[in-house]
Amino acid sequence: MKVLIGVALLLGATASHYTYASYNSLPRSNAAALGMADANVALADGPSAQIINPANLLGPDTPASGWEAGALFGRVDMDLAPDARLPNTLSAETGYPVIPFLALGFARSERLAVGFAVDSPFGVALEWPDHAFETNLGPPGAQDVAREAEITVVRAGPAIAWRAGDRLDLGARVFYQYVEARDVSDIGGAEGDGRSIGAQLGLVYRSGGYALGAAYTHRTHTEIDGQTRRIGEPSEMHGRADIHVPARLQVGVALEVRPNMWWEVDLDWLGWSYIDELTIVRDDGSILNFGRNARHFDDALSVRTGARWKIRGDRVVYAGIAYDPSPVDERDAAPTINNLSMTRVGFGMGFLLRSGLRLDLAYQYVRGHSRRVTDTVQDDIPGLGDTGLFEGTYRSESHVLGVTLGGSF
Repeated sequence: MKVLIGVALLLGATASHYTYASYNSLPRSNAAALGMADANVALADGPSAQIINPANLLGPDTPASGWEAGALFGRVDMDLAPDARLPNTLSAETGYPVIPFLALGFARSERLAVGFAVDSPFGVALEWPDHAFETNLGPPGAQDVAREAEITVVRAGPAIAWRAGDRLDLGARVFYQYVEARDVSDIGGAEGDGRSIGAQLGLVYRSGGYALGAAYTHRTHTEIDGQTRRIGEPSEMHGRADIHVPARLQVGVALEVRPNMWWEVDLDWLGWSYIDELTIVRDDGSILNFGRNARHFDDALSVRTGARWKIRGDRVVYAGIAYDPSPVDERDAAPTINNLSMTRVGFGMGFLLRSGLRLDLAYQYVRGHSRRVTDTVQDDIPGLGDTGLFEGTYRSESHVLGVTLGGSF
């Protein structure tokens, strides 16, 4: 198996090495959503729409059968300016995430479509250099109390969309969810994986020059099993923890502001308060992260706006901006998660290739706003008290490229 993480604290989070996105949702996998800063719950179309809003699998007109595949490619940088312990800024290892997706759509009639998709809606990975968070533990000597943490959430499942009337489409998706989490440091660690089931519902209402879309994804509870390790012990011990992924509700209104140009505004709610603890229980009944297992997350409401403009019959331009507030309370802040609120700015273009395939390209810049942490309990060590190792000013910056290729069956 794999083992389980104490710092898996990040919970409902994201995909490999997406540092900036921990505790926040990742950009949706397809390039069009990336370019619109995810402000397309009403306008999403094509097979990958089922990942965002399953009702949009039908599209505004007659549904078509097809496929879409692609990936996000990123560069993620994070640093910490310690308050007093060191004079120099600490920098995490630069992450280069690759997050792929696949979506298939099949039109069964003018009023019914089905699909299947694989995507990664949450995840994070962070690694810091040796000696970045080192302290003297007595006989064991100087040890790093934080080094590396990662959590990955992958979903796969079918979707269905039904045209309930001339203006209203309804959709649903059921997914199998795989969660893998890991935390490594000199004083101990955990690693593990688990599986669960979840569901998503969506609707879209279109009338003339406007569209209203909404999608709700139910929260999930995944039990992680794996191995744990504590400094001074001769061998690993089995352990378990519960990973909670929050519910998500996104609502958007799109307006046709000029022929072939749509503008959308979305509100995106994530119920992070569902995560009230992350307790790693070992087979001997002890708690690996005792004293640091409580969580104090707040629900978060993101604001997004984006535009889609068809400038020619085969070319589409995308643009968008969004703000994602951090749900992480200062007591839970640590260098192995992202504690920051973020602003996203994106743009992109889609066009047809001579082969008949469609190619979408998009770029998104993500700024993690500076945050000073002075009162976290995550750097408290039994016998030593508050080490102050995790206190200081955190910043992050990310560059993300999205590529999507699609075609018809």
